[in-house]
Amino acid sequence: MPLALRHAILPLLVLSLAACAPTRLETTWVEPGRAPVAYKDILVLGVAANEKVRRAYEDHFVAALKAHGVRARPGRALLPEGGLANAGTVRRAVSASGADGVLITHLVGVTAETSRVPARNYVTTSLYGGLYHYYGLVYDNVTEPDYYARFRLLAFETNLYDAKRERLVWSGRSHTLDPSSEQTTIGEVIGKVTEALASAGFIPKSADSPRGTRATGILP
Repeated sequence: MPLALRHAILPLLVLSLAACAPTRLETTWVEPGRAPVAYKDILVLGVAANEKVRRAYEDHFVAALKAHGVRARPGRALLPEGGLANAGTVRRAVSASGADGVLITHLVGVTAETSRVPARNYVTTSLYGGLYHYYGLVYDNVTEPDYYARFRLLAFETNLYDAKRERLVWSGRSHTLDPSSEQTTIGEVIGKVTEALASAGFIPKSADSPRGTRATGILP
C-alpha cells in the first residue's frame, strides 16, 4: 500500500470496522499524590488530521460521558477546524467552555516492541504534564503527512486534564489495534475508557453505563 494512502485510510479503517473480540485498556496512569476528583463538565478534544475522524472521536466520547451524568461537549463546537494548531485559540476555547476537565484523545502509532510499555513509562512530565503543551505535540504528530504510515499498529490514547490546573490527572491507552483486522473498533474502546474513568473516580458512576457502542456506519 502506498504510504500516502496508508496515512489517509488507517484512522478511517479503525473507526469503521466492527468488533469481533473483547476490547480492553492495556494500561492506565493516575496523577500521584492527589485524590481523584469527579469531573462534571468535560470538553472533549479529538485530535486527527481528518475532520470526520475528529468528529467521530468527539461524538462517541460525548455520548458515553453523558451516560455517566457528565455535561460533555465536543471541541468542534468552540474550536473550528482552522484554529486547531493555535495554542492561544485552544486555550480560549477551553476557557469559554467553562469545563472543569479537558479530555484529549487520538490514535497513536506504536511498534511491537513498545506496544505494552507501562503507563508510568510513556507518561512523562516533560511531554504530558501541561495541557496545552501536550495538545500541541499531539496535533503536530498526527497531522504529519507520514505519521500513520510509519506504524503497522495503533493504540487509542486518552488523557484527562484538570482545566484549572492544566495538569494531567488520568491517562489510558488501549491494546494495539490492527487496522487490517476485523477485531477493531473505536466505539468499544471509548466505552471501556469511560468505564475506567468512572471506576477510578474521575467521572460519576452510572448504573446504565454503556458497554461500548460499535463504530460501524458512523462515517459517510
